[in-house]
Amino acid sequence: MSKILRRHPLALAITAALAVSPLTATAQDTNSLSADAQSANQPTINATGLPLGSFLLYPEVALTGIYDDNIYFTRTDRKADTITVLSPAIYARSNWKKNRLDIGAGLDAARFTDNPTENYTNGWVNLQGRLDLTQSTNLFGGAGIDYQHESRSSQDAFVGQYPTRYRDNHANLGFSQSLGPWTLRVAGTASQLDYFNVENSAGWSNDLRDRTVSAGGARLTYRVTPQYGVFLQGARDVRSYESKVDNYGYNRDSSGYRAVAGLQFAPSNQVKGEVFVGHMRQDYTDSRFDPISAPDFGANVQWQPSPLTKVTGYVSRSLEETTLSGTPGYLYSSVGGKVTHWLNGKTRLNGHLSYGRADYKQIDRNDNIIDAGLGVDYRLTRGLFLETSYRVLSRNSNVSDTQQQFYADYIDNQVSIGLRQVFYPVPQVFVPGGAPLGSASPNGLGGFYGGLQYGYALIGTESTGGRGSHGTDNGNMGTFGGLGGGFLGYGFVNDRWYLGLELHGNEGDTTWYHNKTKTGGREFSSAQKNDYGASLRVGYVLDNGTLPYVNVGAVNTHFNTLYAVDGAAPVEVDKHLTGTELGVGVEVPTSPHTFVRLAYNYIAYPKYDITYSDGSTLQTDTLHNTQSQVMLGVGLRLRAQPMPHFRAKVDGFYAGAQFGDNSLHSNFDADQTDSGTPPTTSHLQADFAKAGFSSGLFAGYGKTFKQHYYLGVEGEVDNAHTGWQHTRTPTGRTFSVAQNASYGASVRLGYVMNSGTLIYGKLGAVRTRFNTQYKKGNNSSAWVNRDDTKTGEQYGLGVQLPITRNVFTRFEYTYRQYQKYSFTTATGNADTVQIENGAALFRLGIGVVF
Repeated sequence: MSKILRRHPLALAITAALAVSPLTATAQDTNSLSADAQSANQPTINATGLPLGSFLLYPEVALTGIYDDNIYFTRTDRKADTITVLSPAIYARSNWKKNRLDIGAGLDAARFTDNPTENYTNGWVNLQGRLDLTQSTNLFGGAGIDYQHESRSSQDAFVGQYPTRYRDNHANLGFSQSLGPWTLRVAGTASQLDYFNVENSAGWSNDLRDRTVSAGGARLTYRVTPQYGVFLQGARDVRSYESKVDNYGYNRDSSGYRAVAGLQFAPSNQVKGEVFVGHMRQDYTDSRFDPISAPDFGANVQWQPSPLTKVTGYVSRSLEETTLSGTPGYLYSSVGGKVTHWLNGKTRLNGHLSYGRADYKQIDRNDNIIDAGLGVDYRLTRGLFLETSYRVLSRNSNVSDTQQQFYADYIDNQVSIGLRQVFYPVPQVFVPGGAPLGSASPNGLGGFYGGLQYGYALIGTESTGGRGSHGTDNGNMGTFGGLGGGFLGYGFVNDRWYLGLELHGNEGDTTWYHNKTKTGGREFSSAQKNDYGASLRVGYVLDNGTLPYVNVGAVNTHFNTLYAVDGAAPVEVDKHLTGTELGVGVEVPTSPHTFVRLAYNYIAYPKYDITYSDGSTLQTDTLHNTQSQVMLGVGLRLRAQPMPHFRAKVDGFYAGAQFGDNSLHSNFDADQTDSGTPPTTSHLQADFAKAGFSSGLFAGYGKTFKQHYYLGVEGEVDNAHTGWQHTRTPTGRTFSVAQNASYGASVRLGYVMNSGTLIYGKLGAVRTRFNTQYKKGNNSSAWVNRDDTKTGEQYGLGVQLPITRNVFTRFEYTYRQYQKYSFTTATGNADTVQIENGAALFRLGIGVVF
């Protein structure tokens, strides 16, 4: 998988060499089940390996398919591809009572389906060992060779025809001496980086990046008690480039140091870690580069609340090299964590979340980087594992140059599924069984039912029409509005499967509006009035009595459209259109006869034409309507439904993934100036909207009070492929708004029913990046292409349903309202634009409570 940044391993290596023995080095970052065979921190796994003389062997091979929706990590013009990766590897560990030797080798061969120029083959060989001279004295060291490629996400990549490849020859050597409560460790590391040339449009040479990085340091630790210790640590590094100038003419040789004081702690068998603070400094040979001097700090904490769950967290800071002009490097500060949890003896959940900030020195650039992921591994047979994951990568930079923004900012989604075969015994994890969960009879869901509902809908209209001598106009119009009504139906239940037929009707008055005040300007709008329809519902009754379902049907809706051109008679058209409805929902019993419902429906209607006069000729606009509805309902069943007591877990930490509909709406307000003698200014006020897809991850902590009342906090990160556009061809203005990455936090307040279902409301804040493009005139350098990260309020409601004691699914609706932003074009007759965005999300999620 691609990395966000190629972090140089030296600072981490010297710290690890001083902290532990021997220095463990691996070239792969894997969440496979078999990886636990290499970890002494996972007590539920005890893989013995295959004996070969005095060694134990751990061979394995993995075949993984990855869908990546932004393989070049660009802000716009994203290209997606499917990647197949073959990853054989073998590890060998000595089985000696004294001394130790570890050997590892492997490769990752990746092949892209549609972009073969991105193919790569990475390989690595590592050797690490420890020589025990006495019980308190040992030598340790190792060496290795890595053949790697530089990710397209790297800010230092040269945008070459092929990915940049390089070789890393590295070695380390040290010794450790203990005397009573004192321990002294001295270590040194060296790394030689050799970059291979790759063609690019600027003719830059990767050979100028070749360098040798070496470091040496010492750590003195005093064990105050068996649980606590203090230490002092210092290290010095030298970074020497083979070429005395880079592609911009800078000499990037430097030397520096890090000095810290810290605390080691292990207050119990479940918690251990260390924290430290200190100072770092780097001095550069090139006189144009100022020394970098900054506080140093870090922490690593591991918490294992049970043999089935492990949580790790870290805070780190490092000083990294760069190829960018005008800066010696960047200070990278990050915080993150990882969790693994066994759901049962065959299934393990993996999650990670990190946030980093790259602060470039002597230039105005800061990058905010998010990496979040969630995966599930399942043991198919004794040695065969199915591994799936979803990962979100995001970088938000403050660079203002449009060309730099194209590669500086990105959002990337990666979905993977693969098989890993291990050729050594891996015992199955034992997961103790819990108390019976309880089960409800589904029989009460059959028969007649009815109820009332109210909701919120996005009315979207794609409008296409001629504009006389000005060509053709196309726009995504739309807005949000409320609607309410009732439903009546009848259902059948057979062995928990549900089949029902439902009639429904709603009344609403949601209207989008477009008005341009100028001579010959157009004013038009479309309103959704009442609707009625019928749908077929298919569902499955869960053990706690809730009914998730999908539905398909037909809806007849009344649309009222007004169209007027300045100086001509207005036109009003009423249309009763029958559309196709697709939906998903959930019904939660609140008493033997009553229930609440949360549902989402998407309705697509046929196109229709509006014919009007522009004052001289007849013109035609074609409208294509869609509707996205989120409805909250309360209902009554004639038959009584048994009310179960389902003992689901809702307290504690939880994490999951979610996906669904994201509807973006923008209030667009602009003063537009056209050339002429004198220039004329018109005012455009319009509602634009479009529905799209959203996916993301969430994690949080919750606690119940007095058995039923719930309070929790939650963080989330998501990516929405949602954007509207207005296009005028061959002349006129073209503009658009696209919603990209979001991250936010919320407080959840809810009520846990006896069935284990959590009904909750949420309130919080969110930060979202919007890309706005505005093209006016023929001078492309004056066009607007900007990113704005805006803060918004978010509030919503959801239903969380237990599937097992720890695993849940949820249906959630969230509305977000963002701050306004504005800009003025750089054209001679400038336009001034103000935009206010809002978004409505309906998402399905699956998660686990640890």
